[in-house]
Amino acid sequence: MIKFANIEVTTHCNMSCNTCNRTEVIQKPKHLKLLNLGFICNELQKEDVKEIKVHGLGELSLAPSELVWNIRKAFPRRVNLVGITNGQWGITERIRTNMAMMNHLYFSVDGYNRETYRMNKPTGNFDLIGKNIVELRHPNVSINCVITNDSYFIMPDMVKYAESLGVKKLRFNLFQNWGDADKYGKYEIVEHEELIKVASRMKDWAYGAGVDADIIGNPDFKKQECKWLKEMVYITVDGDIVPCCMRRDKLGNIFHSSLKEVLSGSLVKKFIEERGDVNSKQCSNCPYVANAPLLKKLGNTKNDHSLHR
Repeated sequence: MIKFANIEVTTHCNMSCNTCNRTEVIQKPKHLKLLNLGFICNELQKEDVKEIKVHGLGELSLAPSELVWNIRKAFPRRVNLVGITNGQWGITERIRTNMAMMNHLYFSVDGYNRETYRMNKPTGNFDLIGKNIVELRHPNVSINCVITNDSYFIMPDMVKYAESLGVKKLRFNLFQNWGDADKYGKYEIVEHEELIKVASRMKDWAYGAGVDADIIGNPDFKKQECKWLKEMVYITVDGDIVPCCMRRDKLGNIFHSSLKEVLSGSLVKKFIEERGDVNSKQCSNCPYVANAPLLKKLGNTKNDHSLHR
């Protein structure tokens, strides 16, 4: 049974981040159609869904309000609804409506000041994010920060930044290369002594500031134990069922077949079988696998989702 679903409500985005390959994947940005969302919700209601992440290769704030509202309507408060935003918007009633539907809201902030923020998000407005976090007053906010080989040093100062905004939850993600290795490989973090010292200093500062700060990931992750397509499902704006949040291989379409038919179909079965073979190349370049040894060295990491055990 599916317990976690990722629904991509839009592929429109208002930013261009250095570490994101969305422009190579998304040729014609679009919103999920309301009628098609109905099909998705109907299928997921047959499952044992505990959490839905409203996220994909697009920005939550750009999604039509009726999409987010209908997801919330279809899944009462017993289902945890999670949203991720880059915070690059002015607060309007539509924005307030979208964000208020979320049980938990992540703000993507990859720097603690204008200079460090623009290292990864050169088109973004750093000051606007803090303004929106404060003025929106969402009851359950976290800051999500991607760190690269060039930006790992920001971790302790990110704790101070979160504290200054009254945000008590901060999570760091090691950069995950889900694009072209030659183009994005330079951002991959390599193990070295200074990185481990910085991570340790970040934890000390977080403890002193009362900020719950963690490096996200599973240091014991093995691809053959992956829960995607078993207990977790990613549904694109076109209704495609893809292997996970980082791969766009089409294994079936929820608008053409039921979710149960797709997940029990030959394409999914073959994919899971090959992924489970330690000698297979299937998912051998998975960032979860690649980052596991470093996460073990860093210590004190936390799984992004309980299903990632």
